Amino acid sequence: MISDAEFYAGKYISLGNTSYAKDISGSAAENDGYVIKSEGGNIFIKSSQTVTADTAVDGVINGIYGFAEDILGCMFVRDDYDYIPYAPTVYLDDIDLVSNPDFVWRRIYQYEVSQNDWSKRIKSNGTGEKSDIGNDGNKYWGTWCHSVFKFVDPEIYFESHPEYYALIDGNRRIEYNGNTTQLCFTNSDIYPIIEAKLAEFIAEYPDAKYWDFSINDNNFYCQCDECEKSYEKYGSRAGALIEILNKLAKKFPDKYISTLAYMYTKDVPEGIVCEKNVNIVIAPIETSQLYSSKYGDNEASAEAKKMIEDWSAVCDNLFVWDYVVDFKNLLMPYPNFAVQKDNAEFYKENNVRSVFHQGSREKGDELACMRSYLLAKQLWNTDTDVNALLGK
Repeated sequence: MISDAEFYAGKYISLGNTSYAKDISGSAAENDGYVIKSEGGNIFIKSSQTVTADTAVDGVINGIYGFAEDILGCMFVRDDYDYIPYAPTVYLDDIDLVSNPDFVWRRIYQYEVSQNDWSKRIKSNGTGEKSDIGNDGNKYWGTWCHSVFKFVDPEIYFESHPEYYALIDGNRRIEYNGNTTQLCFTNSDIYPIIEAKLAEFIAEYPDAKYWDFSINDNNFYCQCDECEKSYEKYGSRAGALIEILNKLAKKFPDKYISTLAYMYTKDVPEGIVCEKNVNIVIAPIETSQLYSSKYGDNEASAEAKKMIEDWSAVCDNLFVWDYVVDFKNLLMPYPNFAVQKDNAEFYKENNVRSVFHQGSREKGDELACMRSYLLAKQLWNTDTDVNALLGK
């Protein structure tokens, strides 16, 4: 058996913070970005964090695929096919490369992306495993969305404290017209329950960075006098909700506390600023894929543009939940590549740090692999030349 010294006397590729990479700085890498450097005929691929952290593992994995793609000319264009050029000998110039993503959290929610670990090869770092607290396979997340009843469970509290829940048409309700309702966000007694439940969740899932506390998927908000006063104060029904989020953000400063700007909470409250670790998920469900949010050239895209700009003025961490396929006609042509290019540039300019591109959960919609590949490229680098990439 040869010694380490004899082994490393040859040429090698070092992955992560190995003992032989101690003099190679990875500090220029951010989040799950990476550094690739050649020195003394050896190649070093490093990330910014220690190798025990998930983000560091992601950074090193991204660096491996970045080395294969950007330097060796490979292309990971499908879930079931990788283009690997053949060459008997590879000659490399000196390498000193830093590559960081334009968006910290990136997920292409598409059937093909979740197959055969393709998400890793296209650096879609938001793809993870499902959990039993409502997270639909989103990496780094605890609770995901429409989660308020997970914190103040009606089965536990409604009978003894109906005042915790929405007043609708004169009665406290947890269900209305076949849908769940909402919490009464102005009832101060619910905050200690929410905080204690979040602490319990975090203890169970300590590695989750993002925790969602957001409205159920309907407009059945509380109509009580205090909630109406809050609406008058803030000019938005999101005001009382953001008050709760800001308290949680102060209590758990090492986590991102997230909520949906969606339906009746989409408008920015007047006179309130989000804490530094509050995350606002903007879900412009009726926005246009014909015109980009960057220019707002029709009514729908103008509304999305205003939402993003307004929330950007009061929050440092925005998350866009975008809908990138024609859900009514999954096989019909849907040429939104240029719109998505403009959108990515606009997001980057307006505090958007995370993007969730929702495609089809079903296999084989129109240009599924091409669209996923292009979107992933743009989420890593908004300067990506889409036309050049299409021509490859």
